[in-house]
Amino acid sequence: MFEKFGYNLETISIYFQGGVRRSVLIFAGVCLVLLAPFYFFGQLAANFWSNSDLNSSRVVLKSFVSAKVAVDLGYTIGRPQLVPLEGKETVLYTTINNKQNTRIGYNPFVYRVQILDQNKAVIDEKIEESYLLPGQIKYIVADPKNDRGSDLRVTTEPRTQAVNFNPESDTLSSRVNIDVRNPLVKETADGKALELTATLKNTDLVDLYNVDLLYIVRDNQDRVIGIGQLKVQNIFSGEEKNFFVTYPKPLFRRATKLEITPSVNYLDTNNIRLR
Repeated sequence: MFEKFGYNLETISIYFQGGVRRSVLIFAGVCLVLLAPFYFFGQLAANFWSNSDLNSSRVVLKSFVSAKVAVDLGYTIGRPQLVPLEGKETVLYTTINNKQNTRIGYNPFVYRVQILDQNKAVIDEKIEESYLLPGQIKYIVADPKNDRGSDLRVTTEPRTQAVNFNPESDTLSSRVNIDVRNPLVKETADGKALELTATLKNTDLVDLYNVDLLYIVRDNQDRVIGIGQLKVQNIFSGEEKNFFVTYPKPLFRRATKLEITPSVNYLDTNNIRLR
């Protein structure tokens, strides 16, 4: 029985050494020859499908890319407001609303400010250069220095430049943060004016060379009874600075609250430096 088993095993070994090995080699060779044309045909088919209008994924991709393209939706200039102060003084202000443009700002933002009398005649005029950030509501404040000013006209100049801004790729402006601490408003010792005080602290990792401050005085009904602007230079990372302004008393209103809003032109890369 063992001799018969050994004979069968030897027969099978001889068989595999001959025909089966040659068949496998021939089959492998044919596969290698056919592999190249099938590979290139597959690439052509994949490229054709990816660029075909029938591919729904391609449409979604095109829509996604288009959504990232910033479109200038423009800004709106608000109605002028007049704030009466004691001593026949007045302050005029208006707002420029860029809320619709979350990816477009303007730097420089150049505008003409005209102060008008009751007959809409221009009694004072000047051109200012500033900036308008994406999504910002900017205040324009004008002090006519007399009681003749009753209206305000703001128009932009041709030198205004739109700037695309991608918040996802930004590395500096997201760190810009200035804390306003202990904002207080009180009358001066002689009772003839207001003292506005606060402490500003740069709590971020960047040095700021120019910071614009908008301060608003409100009454107990939250109405604007005083408004002004000023610039602060060189607030470095971790640094504190004191805010102090003497302001005329409002007419017929009692000041109860002070709001201070810092603004930094991060569209100007020279204005911010990483510590």
